[in-house]
Amino acid sequence: MIQKTLEVCSIEQAQLYEGRVTRKYMEEYGDNNVRGGDLTGDVEYVRRFGWIYTKDKWETVAVVVLLLLIIVALVLDRYQWDIKLLLALILWLLILQLWSKVRAKNQTKESRHL
Repeated sequence: MIQKTLEVCSIEQAQLYEGRVTRKYMEEYGDNNVRGGDLTGDVEYVRRFGWIYTKDKWETVAVVVLLLLIIVALVLDRYQWDIKLLLALILWLLILQLWSKVRAKNQTKESRHL
């Protein structure tokens, strides 16, 4: 069990801590077996790329990403960009993903000092 004395802190800090604790319990007991914090709905949750989505929201995100990939493929085909530009685009997307993971890790470290 996770215990921490919150003593005197702002409501925002307490809510942030409650959300972290809820996600830790979700990792331990399963995403759809725990409710609390900002995840209180009686819906099915899915975990993708380190984020927790409702099943409906994930389907929407997946469709948008697929449409964006189709648009990128059509633009690349239309302007006959070479493979170097495509690889640079993929590398840029990977760097963004890594940056978001580092940012999330730093936020976790900062929030431990509540």
